[in-house]
Amino acid sequence: MKLKLLVLTSAALLLLTACDKQSDSPLGNDLDSRGNQPVHTLVIEPGANWSDTGIYGFGNTEGKTVLSVGRVGDTVVRSLIDFDLDEMPGAITAETLYRARVEYHYTRAYSVANWRSFSRGELEVSVHRLTSDWEAEYTTWLDRKEDDGWGAQGGEFADAQSAFLLDEIDNGIVETRTFDVTELMADWLDDPAAEFGLLLKAADETNADVIKEFYSDDLANSEMHPHLHIIYEGGDGEKYAWITEAEEDVTIARNLSDGGGNADYGSDELLPLSASFGTGGWLLFDFALDLLPENATINLAQLELYASFPGRSYDGSAAIHAFEEEFTDSTRQADLRKLDYEEVKLLQTLTAQTDGYLKLQIAPIFQDWNSNEKENHGLLIKIDDNGDYAEPITIYTGDTTDPDKQPRLTIKYTLPPEHWY
Repeated sequence: MKLKLLVLTSAALLLLTACDKQSDSPLGNDLDSRGNQPVHTLVIEPGANWSDTGIYGFGNTEGKTVLSVGRVGDTVVRSLIDFDLDEMPGAITAETLYRARVEYHYTRAYSVANWRSFSRGELEVSVHRLTSDWEAEYTTWLDRKEDDGWGAQGGEFADAQSAFLLDEIDNGIVETRTFDVTELMADWLDDPAAEFGLLLKAADETNADVIKEFYSDDLANSEMHPHLHIIYEGGDGEKYAWITEAEEDVTIARNLSDGGGNADYGSDELLPLSASFGTGGWLLFDFALDLLPENATINLAQLELYASFPGRSYDGSAAIHAFEEEFTDSTRQADLRKLDYEEVKLLQTLTAQTDGYLKLQIAPIFQDWNSNEKENHGLLIKIDDNGDYAEPITIYTGDTTDPDKQPRLTIKYTLPPEHWY
């Protein structure tokens, strides 16, 4: 599904007008039990004071205990590994190299690796020499370092120099496996300055429909980290081994349905809230709060989004961020991704449920905005653990034509005594 920019004009700002004899306030007269102050209610619905959109964000799996490779649906997954060669013996040269291989640990265990349905089957993996340096903390499908993009999205790498098969494995078994990198190692030895590690990807990303996982360098047990094994010939004609551990590794991903960074979007009534190995569907909202008094104390700000959950158990958290700069008029995903946002302001647990309204409590953000401590530039909502996998929750946007599934924002607030009616 192509993501769309939604500039919604279907309905106007709605003010609740419930009144009674105790108050002339057009906003209602509920009482705040802390001081019997009138509580006013403002409801914002899609229209001139509301806009929302969705993008596919990018991150990585840094800190995860597994590396992933392959494809599921429209999500393509690749992994990068680099090794520390600083202590490599000087006797290892392109001429003395006999064989090089990468050792990794492969398992299938619930909530650990290869346990999801899309890990069933076999996957041929191709091995490529990376041609640019990178930093695992910042590496994504788009970037190789902080604020420094790849020359080609998904990593800069040479043609495949070897391949290996990841097949089925019995549950609970941990196997030590290897794949050959002799040709790749010879290239590194010929030009040490061009050693940037290797990239693993599905040999046929177009038709692959499986994702496989093996342990990364973030596993507590370092013996199960990826290791580079080099066999070389000494001056005495004997063969010797040298082993080094992975210095850094990470998985990156892209959802092919994002349409590309320059894609232009129209409207769409459905958007995904998801996470998938570093990518995922993110939701962006912006609200005009002109009718909210500046001196109001926010008691409640509740964003209600009609959601359709995947048809199985679901457990995760939504991270809610405040943007630090305004939405632009551009409809390009690449521009929207560049917007700066604050660290996580609020977390809300998402648990399995039938279709219905998600009620996100966001009062602290609105209080910051209304007290002028921070400027209102809108909200970003995404799955908190973007590096994991979370099946999409389908969110109905303000462009839906079903009145029973329209989103809304409800704000309840009190005013200082001099403003009481």
